[in-house]
Amino acid sequence: MSFIHFLQRNKLMPVICIVIFLLIVGGTLLYLWQSGFFELVRNIDELKAYIEDLGAAGPIYLFCLQILDVIIMPFIGGFSAIAGGIVFGFFKTFLICSGGIIVGSCINYALARYFGRPIVELFAKKETVDKYLNSFEERKKALLFIMFFLPGFPDDLLCFVAGISGIGWRFFIFAAVLGRPWGLIISTLLGTGALHI
Repeated sequence: MSFIHFLQRNKLMPVICIVIFLLIVGGTLLYLWQSGFFELVRNIDELKAYIEDLGAAGPIYLFCLQILDVIIMPFIGGFSAIAGGIVFGFFKTFLICSGGIIVGSCINYALARYFGRPIVELFAKKETVDKYLNSFEERKKALLFIMFFLPGFPDDLLCFVAGISGIGWRFFIFAAVLGRPWGLIISTLLGTGALHI
């Protein structure tokens, strides 16, 4: 019997995968902290200057930053889109950040589908997960799309909840592509200076 079969037979594979995922997340956060990244994202001007200094790699950096924003750093909010709007303008930033949000959303959904509820409860309290799961009992597809489309909902968490709610890949991608990017419009317009709050 191979080691993989032993792990699968004893139901240890999900535990090992969760540990590996946590090590990757922890390592990424530690690297970002030591590199001064968290100080950087607190200041729009510094983040803008950093992206500009990257030159041709700037769009790739912005794309990856948006993915990280969805998966492990939701506290960044719209900073990456604002900084991108300053550097690249509205249309290019909207496309880059939309791609990052959709990819990050699919990663959250896939993690929840594969690991189940334990991974979701690493990112949210049990009561919060229960609240959204109960909301999804009836008309879960329509509700997910509406929550993605309207502001004020924890979209990143909803991706995790969708993964354990029985919503299929096809509809999830449809809802993420059509519903999630619209929140970027305000942040990106703020960055370009076309909108002032």
